Amino acid sequence: MILLHGFTDNGLCWARVATVLEDKFDIIMPDVRGHGKSLAKDLDFSLETISEDIVNLINTLSLEKPILMGHSMRGQIATLIAANHPELTSKIILEDPAYIFNYKSFKAKFLVIIFKFMIKRNMKKTEEKLKKSSKRLNSKWDIMDHVTWAAAQKEYSLNDPMTVFENLKISVDWHETFQKINAPTLIIVSTKGILRKKDADKIISEFGDAKLAIVQNAGHNIRRDNFDGFINHVESFLDN
Repeated sequence: MILLHGFTDNGLCWARVATVLEDKFDIIMPDVRGHGKSLAKDLDFSLETISEDIVNLINTLSLEKPILMGHSMRGQIATLIAANHPELTSKIILEDPAYIFNYKSFKAKFLVIIFKFMIKRNMKKTEEKLKKSSKRLNSKWDIMDHVTWAAAQKEYSLNDPMTVFENLKISVDWHETFQKINAPTLIIVSTKGILRKKDADKIISEFGDAKLAIVQNAGHNIRRDNFDGFINHVESFLDN
């Protein structure tokens, strides 16, 4: 099983999930390019290029149809791999994949502003201050989540973060992509995430075999905000 972290995070953000699933699966938690300890050698941060990085990882390690689980933008990476390389995946799990269907919309522009603000703010803080901020703003998170999140933000801030952000390229036709996916798919959304239930309801039928799960009392970081609610849906899907 390959766990793909969200934007500005790193592989260790999945530590709690890995401890639950490690008895049944071999878990791989890579840092994608420009994040964690994966330094970027070029300026190509398109979703397509990052998805091919993961394809190369699967092939290099000779993995046999791993399950892909991705959060946020890396949920989009899992989506692309399942669509373009169906022979490489057995199932996909998407935690608030945050699809943007109109890149010129107010929502898309607003998210860009928010991310720029967060990146610049976090660049000024030490890892300890980031951890304190996380505890203040995210009271429902486990201590492991505060520690791994703060470490990831600091690593990202030291890897030329604005260059990485400004060279992101997202121009995917998601509706066309969904229709290529036949792997069993679990889309997990929350009551306060980016991909709202009403939008998830509209796209679920475009996948070949997809289920929708709703987690209450959570935002974009569903597994951190309501770990039990998240992991229960994941284990039920995997057991079936």
